[in-house]
Amino acid sequence: MCRFIVRLRRRSGIVSILWLFPLIALFSCGCSSESKDQSLPTEELDGLDEMLGRSKEYDNRKGQYIDSLQLLLKKTPVSDTLSRVALLTHIGDQYRSFCSDSSIIFYRNAYDREHASDPSDNQIELSLKILNSLAASGIFSEAQKVKAHIDSLTLTPAQELKFAQAGRQLYSYMKGYLDEENELAMSLTSEFDDYDAYLRENLPEDDPYRIFLVGEQYVRVGKNKEALKLLTKLLKTLKPEDNLYG
Repeated sequence: MCRFIVRLRRRSGIVSILWLFPLIALFSCGCSSESKDQSLPTEELDGLDEMLGRSKEYDNRKGQYIDSLQLLLKKTPVSDTLSRVALLTHIGDQYRSFCSDSSIIFYRNAYDREHASDPSDNQIELSLKILNSLAASGIFSEAQKVKAHIDSLTLTPAQELKFAQAGRQLYSYMKGYLDEENELAMSLTSEFDDYDAYLRENLPEDDPYRIFLVGEQYVRVGKNKEALKLLTKLLKTLKPEDNLYG
């Protein structure tokens, strides 16, 4: 049992990811039998349809932007470690949304350069990014090693929230590979639930990600009407480029 979860359970008394569009569809189906006049977020859904139709255009723009960043990286002197780390990290962030395998390479290059020059808190941030990309790529054994390394470090409260979010995402992906209920599935669900509850308890009440988690929790316990109301309201506050929006 990881050190973070031990602290988490002591603090909260618990015993032992892309997202919003499928949820809205689920809620719409789930609510249809409860309320015939339940209004659907048609404007937002139309906007999502338009964005999906323009996905190739977005990918092309993203690719061009990444090319320009890599050209800038080549022109940056090797001796300018700070600028190179920032560029490597930013390129990793750009790849993260649609090619997580590539983002791992850039994050690790940034981490290695950071570590070689002057170990700092930025290594923790980079480790969290590496963990998220490994999880999204399905490289779970390596993700668990990175997660264990981060858990052995002293984290700030803000970093603990990021760590919990990364842990929740990792176990969500791992659960997705199992198509039956067994001891492993129960263990992964327990870990997921711990991180999920920690985030709902410790994130600010108006944080969009916390609102999303509360809505998702409503779905799990069968409160579909409440979930639809909450997440429809959330959708109106998000920008189209936001991951929660997509």
